[in-house]
Amino acid sequence: MSEENHTKDIEAMLPHKCTGSVEGGKCLNRHEVGFKQYSCFHKWQAFVRATEDSGYYNWPRYENEARDEMPTTDHPFYAGKGRIYFDNLSRPRQGDWDVDWARRNFKYDCNKPYYHEAHHIIPDSILQATLVKVLGGPGGSPELVLTARNMLLEQSYNINHKLNMVLLPMNPHVAKVLNLPIHRQPGHPDHRTYRTLVASLLQGDFAAALKDAVDHKSPKPGDLKSKLEGHAKPLYMQIVEGGYASLEDMAMAVF
Repeated sequence: MSEENHTKDIEAMLPHKCTGSVEGGKCLNRHEVGFKQYSCFHKWQAFVRATEDSGYYNWPRYENEARDEMPTTDHPFYAGKGRIYFDNLSRPRQGDWDVDWARRNFKYDCNKPYYHEAHHIIPDSILQATLVKVLGGPGGSPELVLTARNMLLEQSYNINHKLNMVLLPMNPHVAKVLNLPIHRQPGHPDHRTYRTLVASLLQGDFAAALKDAVDHKSPKPGDLKSKLEGHAKPLYMQIVEGGYASLEDMAMAVF
C-alpha cells in the first residue's frame, strides 16, 4: 500500500524529493527498504535518531544484564504470513548492543544485535487513511486530499524523517532490560490501539483543515506539517520515557 501510494503521488506530479541526507526530503510514504543514506530510508533515519539519543540503547543501559545469563527460552515473533522469528540471545558484553556507526548493529539485519524494528511514530498508513476519511469524506473531495498531500510536500514534510522514527526491540526480555516498549506483541502483526490513538490525534487537525478549505478555498500550507510534527514529539517521549511494556500498553494508558 505504501509503495502504491508513492506511485500515485509521483503520477500526480506531487513534489516528492529524496536527498542524500537527513534533511531536505519530501515524502509521505514508507516506500524504501534497507539501510542507505537517503532521506526516504526510514531505517537509516531511525538509526540516526537513535545515535542522537543513544542513552536509551547503549551501555550502561544494559550493564546489569551483562552480569546475568539471558533466558534460554526462545521467543516467537511475527514476520509475515507463515513465518516465525526465533530469538535466542547470549549474555551481552559492553558495546554488544550499542547503536554505533562503527558496528553492524541496527543496520542491515533485523536481528542484529537483537530483533528490532524501525517504528514510524505517525504511521504513513494512518496519515493516508485519516486524510481520506476527513478531507475526502462528507464536505470534502478527493481533490482536497490531493491538495493537502501536495501542501505537506511543499512544506518539506517527510514522514520518514528521524523526528518521526524510533528504534524499538521486538524481544520482550530486551525491552524490559532497556525499559523500552516492544514494537509489536509477539504473534501479532499490528499495534491497533496505538494506530487508533494516532488517528484520533490527526482527525482534529484535518477537520480543522477541512473547515479552513471551506472558508478559504484551501488549507493553510504551514498548519498541517507543524501539527504533525507537534504530535510526533510528545509521542516519542511517551514511547522512550513511559516505561511501558509495549506500544499497545502505552496507547491504552494514554488513549
